Amino acid sequence: MAQAILAQVILARVVVGASLKRGMAMASSHRARHRARPAGCAEVAALLLFLALRCRPRTASPGASDAGFAVLASNRRGSPAARLCAEGAGAGEDASATWRSAYELELERNGLLRDQLRSVDPAAPEARGQPEECALDWEENYARLRACNEALEGQLRTAQGGLGAASPQTELSEEELDARLPVVLDVKLEHRMTKIEVFRRHGAGSTFVTVEATLPLGLNITLRERGDLRGSFVVEDVLPGGFGEASGSIQTGDVLQALTTRVTSMGVTTFDSGVTQSTQHLVDASFLSSLTELVEAIGTNVNGDIILVLERPATTSVKTPP
Repeated sequence: MAQAILAQVILARVVVGASLKRGMAMASSHRARHRARPAGCAEVAALLLFLALRCRPRTASPGASDAGFAVLASNRRGSPAARLCAEGAGAGEDASATWRSAYELELERNGLLRDQLRSVDPAAPEARGQPEECALDWEENYARLRACNEALEGQLRTAQGGLGAASPQTELSEEELDARLPVVLDVKLEHRMTKIEVFRRHGAGSTFVTVEATLPLGLNITLRERGDLRGSFVVEDVLPGGFGEASGSIQTGDVLQALTTRVTSMGVTTFDSGVTQSTQHLVDASFLSSLTELVEAIGTNVNGDIILVLERPATTSVKTPP
């Protein structure tokens, strides 16, 4: 009853064009007294009526207040909010929709009040500060969001468990498990030995081949974008006239795991000033993200010599050159 009377007072003051400041103070006082208690259907109806009445022309006639009470009385049972409250009293989904509508209306009302406050006194929000009731409780919001996320994690684990039960994982053999471990390769460069750690792309049984090649290689190499070899540089074709065809040491399907590049430096001391030095380095091909970068890396080998580290599937054998 107290809520309905308060809603009538607020609506009556809206109809007669009463002071917005006083109306806000009354609404704030009401929310402070009833903060711990959720709003009822009467408040939802009042919110719907508030926006409807606000669009009416404001009058200051003596009977305006009575007219406001009459409108409230006539709409109390026939308004959309009243119907939703009556129909949704025992239905969770309808009740949720009612509260959502009420929240949206209250949010719109909040914007209208702020706009009107700024139009009355543009400096008011900065000078008076935000009311305490308008401050968000971030701790409470965080707690609710965290609880929601934990519930979602529980649903995800349940769903994943169901998928696991429907399609149990196949046990991997010892050879297949070993194939997933990194492989350390020794590679001989011009003046030193070096090591490189790579992962198999062709799976168990694949072999690694180190090839000392010369340019041009005569290879059609692509960067796979899908499938088991996605993200790998793969030899698609061995072209005529290049090193690959002449040597027979490079096969279609080989994965390029590493290659050498050359870095040229200029001497700066008294003894080597003006003298250029070329140093050979081994580069992991997985660090190259495009064919352009691969071509640039190959192009640094200006003397024509290059070392390739290739991975070959178990079913492929090396062809003997003619």
